[in-house]
Amino acid sequence: MTDRATAKGTTAAGATTGGKATGAVLDPSDPAVQDDPFPIFEELRRAHPVWRDLQDRFWAIIRYDDVSNVLRDHETYSSRGGIILGQDVAGAPPSMVLMDPPDHTRLRALVSRAFTPRRIAMFDEALRESVEEFIDVFAGRTEVDLVPMFADLVPVRAISDIVGVPREAREQFREWADKMIGEPDTDADLQATIECFTCFAAGLEDRARNPRDDMLTAMTEAEVDGLHMRECDTVLVCLGSANRDSSAFSDPDVLDITRDPNPYFSLAAGAHLCLGAPLVRLEQRVALERLLARVPGFRLREDGARRRHLTGPFMRGMESVPVVFD
Repeated sequence: MTDRATAKGTTAAGATTGGKATGAVLDPSDPAVQDDPFPIFEELRRAHPVWRDLQDRFWAIIRYDDVSNVLRDHETYSSRGGIILGQDVAGAPPSMVLMDPPDHTRLRALVSRAFTPRRIAMFDEALRESVEEFIDVFAGRTEVDLVPMFADLVPVRAISDIVGVPREAREQFREWADKMIGEPDTDADLQATIECFTCFAAGLEDRARNPRDDMLTAMTEAEVDGLHMRECDTVLVCLGSANRDSSAFSDPDVLDITRDPNPYFSLAAGAHLCLGAPLVRLEQRVALERLLARVPGFRLREDGARRRHLTGPFMRGMESVPVVFD
């Protein structure tokens, strides 16, 4: 929902004093804001399209056009200072998401060989088999929680297969991913990162000797609106706000799966456009196609869904989505 960057130089970055008066406060750590930030985003887009945090921690970029400019301007906005608000990158292992061009460009060109649409399409059949396997577990039941039994499983299995994680290590890989995403800058995150990097280092050594058809083998081969921003200021790029900006989308609060064009920022843009975007789209298509084919009638259970409040600001997701089959 958000991305973070650091201003590299003296630039202008929007307004906290211009526009209409507003009482809206964007606190990414507030569970209520995590549950539904969109009314705040709407108010800030009208009154303070670039908003300065009251505790002087960050600038929030709210409007679609400004988000687009920041995502694409790596000369002004850097990812080296971290991509999550409050992230401590001192001593962090090397990571492509914490790099700027040209280092980022060079490494991305290497890794992207495993994520071309053609290569991703090669995993269609394997992903379908995995999705069918997950659905088999609950297809005969009267109800199921789709998050732990389906939604959490599909992306981990997909990336595991593409990276080349052995079948017996899939559950460990999932545990590492949960800790690194859900508990950033904690001892659990650090330990999971170290273990994961150690595992992949061994995998790279193995692929150098025994090539396979997976990603590890492929790897072996500012100013906005005229306001001032100080060097090294933190910039919070509100992708969720941009995705509901009426200047870019008609009926922005309506879920319209036929929307065309649909220039959303859910997968970012520019140099840091999500490397796995083709994989994400494949996962969505296969998972929804097979789920609706196998269990065409279901509804949300009366007690409703529950959001997952992650440690990382605005890392939004669902803890539970219980459904009842018709």
